[in-house]
Amino acid sequence: MSHSSGAGRWPPRPRVSSRFYKAHGLGNDYLVFERAEESDRVDATWCATPGNVARVCHPHRGVGADGIVVVASSERSDVDPAARVSLRMFNPDGGEFERSGNGLRVLASYLASRDPMLDVIDARVGGAEVRMRIHGRHEGTFDVRSEEHTSELQSPDHLV
Repeated sequence: MSHSSGAGRWPPRPRVSSRFYKAHGLGNDYLVFERAEESDRVDATWCATPGNVARVCHPHRGVGADGIVVVASSERSDVDPAARVSLRMFNPDGGEFERSGNGLRVLASYLASRDPMLDVIDARVGGAEVRMRIHGRHEGTFDVRSEEHTSELQSPDHLV
């Protein structure tokens, strides 16, 4: 897991939906939130500021998690079997970081639970592209493998 505290590295914090998905990847609990659209009701969203992320991740006063994943955008076409997503990841202290394999596994389980035909996910996160493959599903448990693509993106400007 790569950490960064550089304030200029990341775009402004996203507003996210109040609904979430919680699961664990090899023992690490992550929460997955969808980025809220401008048209969403203000009272149904919150901003992923460091303080808010820390509160939601707190094990006793919040939901409890080792971090959160925010799906900034997601698309899937009938022609391409892969889902394409752009994400951001946050530590339980609210700091943003590049990526976590376990967080990506939880994200894959979230997307696969919504789309039973989904087997491949291409994710843009922390300046890189990561491909995830869902190798198996059994009673809510997903076998997911992730692999970083060889081409690094120039900057996280594509993150929303």
